Amino acid sequence: MKKVCIALGKAGAKVNKSCGFHVHIGADDLNVDNFKSLVKSYINLENSFDAIMPESRRGNTNTYCKNLTSVSNIVNKVEASSTVTEMARVFGGRYYKLNLQSYLKYSTVEFRQHSGINIWRYPYGASLANPDFEEIKYHQTPKPV
Repeated sequence: MKKVCIALGKAGAKVNKSCGFHVHIGADDLNVDNFKSLVKSYINLENSFDAIMPESRRGNTNTYCKNLTSVSNIVNKVEASSTVTEMARVFGGRYYKLNLQSYLKYSTVEFRQHSGINIWRYPYGASLANPDFEEIKYHQTPKPV
């Protein structure tokens, strides 16, 4: 990732508040219960994630990374889903902080909330998603911070 950031910088790429850093994590070994746990955990932690993000990536201020809770009755809809495909369709699109639509196409879960990065901050974006993802995968739902 660092090499990519350096190459982009040399090519003249710039980072501003309209940029986002999206992390895809392979999810082909997850079952529907793992996905339910992931969504509920993200909802529980969403305000905490917002607190460490720039204002342009908080709440529902960004069209490309909306709150999960902006979906009406989301927890009940997720719980009622019997397949991952059905659950992904609850969101009706990919522009949420946690994107399950990517599972349907790439077998990944996409974390879209992180802001654009520079080479000194890039490890943070991936680490934000990955440790919690491993806990969630094994049904250890984190509590809100």
